[in-house]
Amino acid sequence: MHIREQIRKAVDFIEGINETPRTRKARLAFRAFAPFYFILFILGRVFTETQVLAVYPTFSYYTALHHLSWFSIVTMLFILEFHIILRLPVKKLLWLLYGASITATPLVYSWLSGNLLQMSYIDTDAQKIALDILGFSFLNPKNRPLAPEMVLVFLALVVCGKYYTGKWRWGWLLAILSYLVNSMTAVTWFGWRLSEKVLFPLQTSLANDAFFAVLYMHVILALLLLLVWRGGLFEGEGKYWAAAFLGGAASWLVWLYVLRKTHWFPTSFDITAAALPAFVIMSMVSRFMLPNLTWKTLLAFGIFSVYVAYQAVILIPVYGKFDKLLGVLPGYKWTIHTSSNTYTLPGGASFNYLEENHIFGFERDFIWRNLRGPAPWAGPQNVTVGRLPGQAGARLKGARAENMLERPWGEEPGSLDQDKEWPKDILSL
Repeated sequence: MHIREQIRKAVDFIEGINETPRTRKARLAFRAFAPFYFILFILGRVFTETQVLAVYPTFSYYTALHHLSWFSIVTMLFILEFHIILRLPVKKLLWLLYGASITATPLVYSWLSGNLLQMSYIDTDAQKIALDILGFSFLNPKNRPLAPEMVLVFLALVVCGKYYTGKWRWGWLLAILSYLVNSMTAVTWFGWRLSEKVLFPLQTSLANDAFFAVLYMHVILALLLLLVWRGGLFEGEGKYWAAAFLGGAASWLVWLYVLRKTHWFPTSFDITAAALPAFVIMSMVSRFMLPNLTWKTLLAFGIFSVYVAYQAVILIPVYGKFDKLLGVLPGYKWTIHTSSNTYTLPGGASFNYLEENHIFGFERDFIWRNLRGPAPWAGPQNVTVGRLPGQAGARLKGARAENMLERPWGEEPGSLDQDKEWPKDILSL
């Protein structure tokens, strides 16, 4: 009974029921702190998932922005779904940002099970999508740590729908539709150009995590405009904001033309993304120059200013050409097992297998494993012998390849379909 009373008081506080001047101030502070809590919690969650509990630690500046952007999209979708399906005001749904706490469930699962994490997006294969979503990620070995979280979120949606409407059918409708829509954000519809498991590969010079951060930046803008509109901040000022957005679009086109002519970015995707801040900034400037500025206008300015800061955090390294220093280089690592053959090197050293690591598609890092015999660099430890150009040369036939990817969409271990070529001097060191 005591727990139920505490829950009732918490709900009354969130909804502003039986409000006093003191509780009103506390509730406003509770709403204002929600975005900060969301950002801090998600960043901590991402660091723990990708560095502390990861099979292959990959945490970086852009890893954090990539994951934070994805979680932001999912949360914004939840707010829109609550607003549209349950017909709740957007401003009363900021408490959903505290739902970031539930994303710690996979971390707890990993800690209790002792298994490290290697969660990934869902491939664009109809069967895999259906199994992953309908099975609440339990049928996907890599994403199985997400299963308890998926179940908890689904049940929480049912309960929320029932609470707000008093009818179970609305709770089930909210849960089913939200779960299906939000699960689609975990599918690799768009992807980096070297990935073979995406439906729409895009040409870009950006590294993997930077690419996704930039891609999601566009989605967040679209959702943000929807939320600001549905939140009533454009009400009574529609024609002014429409004119402002036209001015922003014109500025975006001009900056797009400038970037294309200067050849500062090599691909159309990079150019389009780099010009996006011009749209938001000039839309705000255009609206400021128009009449009928109200508190709603100023609040919208504040929201869009935060988004511009978010764009700057993502794009300043891209403009400065040092984005690759702030992320994990996309690459893939092949471990070539030659258990049936022992390869002897000059001087009497031998190796059991060899690793070839492609880094950003430009250079290869060769690592001898389990070296034995008389050579200055021989020994049972792993030794890197240097990066060499990938010209054709000696071959290893019938080797088994095991992929140890740093990319989130990694390949499964398998056998090479053809002979593997190595640089001419790799077997004559």
